[in-house]
Amino acid sequence: MSGSHSRQPLPAVFLNGTYVEGVIEAEIESSSFFAADRFRIRAALNGAGAAIWSSVPLLTEVQIGLAGQWASLITGNADTVSIDPIRGEVHTNGRDLAAMFVDTQIDESFENQTSSEIATLLASRRGLTAAVTPTQTLVGRYYQSGRTRTALTQHARATTQWDLLCWLAQLEGFDVWVAGQTLNFAPVPDAVPAVTVTPQDCISLRMHHALDIAAGITVVVKSWDAVSQTVVIQSSSSNPTSSLSTTRTVVRPNLSSSDAQSLANQLLGQMSGHERSIAIEMPGDAVMFPRMAMQLAGTNTDFDGVYSICAVDRRISFQHGFTQTVEARSMPWTAS
Repeated sequence: MSGSHSRQPLPAVFLNGTYVEGVIEAEIESSSFFAADRFRIRAALNGAGAAIWSSVPLLTEVQIGLAGQWASLITGNADTVSIDPIRGEVHTNGRDLAAMFVDTQIDESFENQTSSEIATLLASRRGLTAAVTPTQTLVGRYYQSGRTRTALTQHARATTQWDLLCWLAQLEGFDVWVAGQTLNFAPVPDAVPAVTVTPQDCISLRMHHALDIAAGITVVVKSWDAVSQTVVIQSSSSNPTSSLSTTRTVVRPNLSSSDAQSLANQLLGQMSGHERSIAIEMPGDAVMFPRMAMQLAGTNTDFDGVYSICAVDRRISFQHGFTQTVEARSMPWTAS
């Protein structure tokens, strides 16, 4: 892989800013699935540092040192701590700081604000930096509808702050995630490969091709436009000339014709990204992260090409070294 290094990793864990000695192993799961990243840590329980594991909150940062360079892999609060005094070990599990939004219910509506204003406001309330791309559309009410789209009620569309952020991101065609102490609310990054992976870089490599998706997908969106009092039907197809194309029909309330077309394009893009997928086990690095593009080369098959990384599971221990599992999917179809 381009830029790879010899693996002599050094893990470092900080609890509420204090370096913790005796880390035995750590695992960090990162994904682009609108979910908080997760970490698991196993460490020796020594008397001098035992008390800190009971701190609330327990802000945890995991760093990795490779070739003289240190990189932060995750920052988040621990959810649970388990202590084994016989073995002299402590185990902790936690999530990145997206968990603060996941665990907070919504008790208000945001009728006269844009998606980006809402994201910035929620980030500031949590003391996070906001890396937010400005948006223009106000988050309003359904036309002549008796319920809000965002308020926490029995019939609310979103029930937690994270539900709301994910819903708004999908409406805008954005992605939302937390990296370190920053809430990101922005379009999906451009597909510019950051790394190139060949079979020689891999411990194992599995490649999967969904032939039904390759034959073509047509997404049909049906709705009722309350303004014009008309039925709305829009479609989008990855292979409109194919007789083997599979049709998926989606019904959504109160969409205009343009909104229905945008939704059809968006859903088709999501589905088409599952046509080709790869799973790689390889030596660990601090380079590959979800939402990045990677180039697969050297397989001498039609799988060679650009993929979008959707998940990276890193494992580091003194017994097994530093490895990672990378999941990636083909780039989604886009409307021409």
